[in-house]
Amino acid sequence: IHIDIYEKISFTYRRSFLIPLKYPFLPVHRIAVQLNIPRTNDRQENCLDQPCIHGQCIRYLNDKSFCQCYHEWTGKYCTIPYRCTCSSDSLCIGISSNNRSICICPLHKWGSQCLLHNTICYSNQNATCQNNGKCIHIDENIISDKPFICICPKGFSGERCEIVDSKIILSFHKDIILPQIMFVHFIRAIDNGPHENGSTFKTILANQKSVTIQWPHPFHVAFLDFFNNNYYLIIVQNKYNPSTRIIRTITRLDHCKHISEILNETIMKLHPLRRIKYYQLPCQKRSPLLSCFYDDNHFCFCNDYDHQRLTNCFEFNHGIEHNCFGQSNCENDAHCLQDKATCPQTSICVCPKCFYGARCQFTSNLFDLSLDAILGYYIQPRINIKHQPSIVQVSVALTIIIIIAGITDSVLSIITFGNKESRKTGCGLYLLTSSIITLFIM
Repeated sequence: IHIDIYEKISFTYRRSFLIPLKYPFLPVHRIAVQLNIPRTNDRQENCLDQPCIHGQCIRYLNDKSFCQCYHEWTGKYCTIPYRCTCSSDSLCIGISSNNRSICICPLHKWGSQCLLHNTICYSNQNATCQNNGKCIHIDENIISDKPFICICPKGFSGERCEIVDSKIILSFHKDIILPQIMFVHFIRAIDNGPHENGSTFKTILANQKSVTIQWPHPFHVAFLDFFNNNYYLIIVQNKYNPSTRIIRTITRLDHCKHISEILNETIMKLHPLRRIKYYQLPCQKRSPLLSCFYDDNHFCFCNDYDHQRLTNCFEFNHGIEHNCFGQSNCENDAHCLQDKATCPQTSICVCPKCFYGARCQFTSNLFDLSLDAILGYYIQPRINIKHQPSIVQVSVALTIIIIIAGITDSVLSIITFGNKESRKTGCGLYLLTSSIITLFIM
């Protein structure tokens, strides 16, 4: 069985799979196979062991090879021409056993030849995906209880993008030293089951006074991680309320200390199973000056319950390796974060110093003096120039002044050297030409 994988929107070819049939003499085959779709940056392996006449030799993921034919060519070695009957805006990738074209349809079409228009997504957009969500029609050949799925924009979630994500707006006390990047961890408590972890990160720009975090999944505990186990508690909620707007100011009282800074040395020398029995004491004795603490294997917070200040702890891996479970797209040793450990929907890259980009694929190491490198952390996206930091405003003003001065100088030079008297020598002609070129460059 030969399986090709293409991207639905861009028609970009990923890879191909070859699944062998162990018992070909049987009339019916039942096959259960898990297909791991390769990442976009996986290098496509070409080969030379197939004499592909009108195509290229491609390797399967299991090291065997085949000929991937060019448009309107087929056969084992791409030697048989055929006429493609797919619609003009679709992708024709070959012919089937009954000599019918195999078509990959765009989003708005479907059918064996991609000649039928999708009426589900485009007849009434508001009845399908809300809040500017993108409607994706599910092929009729796929068994599904839903005729379409929605790709939601940032800030919205749900089957039809009808749910507004929870928004947390944080400001910080002036005594707290902020790093350039901070992690935000979310914990969801599940009855009769292990808790779920989710993480994201935010880049803190220079002179930035607040941070906005959007999270689409249910959570009960949220806390900040400033690296090196420097934690600050954001919120503890017994019941998750979707689409909430949480506004908080983080102070030093929200800082989470290590348990060794709270309990005495005698208790700290006990076995962890015996020591954890004393974890109720910090919340009872230090209330309300203590909001959270942690040890090598747990994260604990103080919570009010039945007129008491009690400790609630859960297991937390402080040294977790952020590599998206070995499926990271990030480059240059960047950290990879996923929103959930099971069935993640989004992943983001945390770039090291001097690297940037969606996958940390760009570097500024080779630039000694670059405005991008100097002003990059000061420019606040989607913020009016009036509210940008002063260094950005001064840079914009100087740039405008230099441009106006350059244009004025070029125009005056053209007027001056446009006179025939000034062009009697070759120097005047050269200055006129350079003035015109300078005007176009400006």
